[in-house]
Amino acid sequence: MQEAFENAPQIQVWEELAPGAPPESVFERLSERRFRQPPLLVGHEPALGQLIGSALAAESVALVRLSRAGAAKLCFPAATRPGAARLEWLLTREQLERL
Repeated sequence: MQEAFENAPQIQVWEELAPGAPPESVFERLSERRFRQPPLLVGHEPALGQLIGSALAAESVALVRLSRAGAAKLCFPAATRPGAARLEWLLTREQLERL
């Protein structure tokens, strides 16, 4: 990931993104920190899809299914909490390669 971005921040491993971790723990971690740049979270299905579902609808249900190496951009306009996100885009690996 760092190779894809100029001046990429240091990669951090979050236990909150490990398979089986509750999505709420990710929201707690995001809301307790101040970031100079919006964080980029990387994970695997089905956990990442469930995290997105929780962010969008406050339910730990996979509302979207990310393809292998797919990406989604979420925005939290008011607060970083379950159900408060807005999906800005959802792209497959093929779409990302064409950018």
